[in-house]
Amino acid sequence: MMNLRIKSVRPQARMIGLLALLLAFVVVGLPAHGAAARPAGGSATLNIHVAEIPTGMDIAGAYVRVLDSNGTVVTKGLADASGYFQVTVPTGSYTILGSAVGYQDSQTTADVLSGVFNKAEINMVAMLAGPHPARNTPGARSR
Repeated sequence: MMNLRIKSVRPQARMIGLLALLLAFVVVGLPAHGAAARPAGGSATLNIHVAEIPTGMDIAGAYVRVLDSNGTVVTKGLADASGYFQVTVPTGSYTILGSAVGYQDSQTTADVLSGVFNKAEINMVAMLAGPHPARNTPGARSR
């Protein structure tokens, strides 16, 4: 009779099983892609357009601030060449403030919801050019 010595694979199998179990816990315990950055209520994109009224002309470079329902500035930035400022914010209600050189400050509100196209329009009125001080000052020379 031949004495065959069979190596026990039991410790190796146990180690592989433990590693597989550990990997399963890690995979199941991780949040879905991007979920760690999202607040509990979710987030969505808000597309803000800044335009002059009554012409509808885009106002590039307008300064835009987005405030939450507590009046805290959530984000801020400048409108692009087409008058748009796009941000991702938690779902909820916001006040959007716009300002630009030569225009009266303006504001609007927006309710940001998940799964829909969220757009806010800031309509700004151009300031009337006032009289030139040199032209209305007695004794001033005109050019």
